[in-house]
Amino acid sequence: MPWDVPYWWVDGGATMMAILLAATNEGLAAGFQGNHNFDGLGAVLDIPESERPLGVITIGFAAPDDRARGSVLRGRRPRTDTVHYDRW
Repeated sequence: MPWDVPYWWVDGGATMMAILLAATNEGLAAGFQGNHNFDGLGAVLDIPESERPLGVITIGFAAPDDRARGSVLRGRRPRTDTVHYDRW
């Protein structure tokens, strides 16, 4: 089967996920921002033109504002709506 995506993009994505999980495990807040504006990011971070970043990871301390919002307020869908056994 042909594989059109260079392996290093997949490996890089897995590495970024591991970094995010490790940061969270240490009690830090972390986020990933994929990048499609390579030239703009390169200019801001002074990245050589020969390099192509996958994106940017931000790591730091979470803001003290811990109010529930967004999907947390909606709650989880019933498992019967999301888990299927031996069929779709």
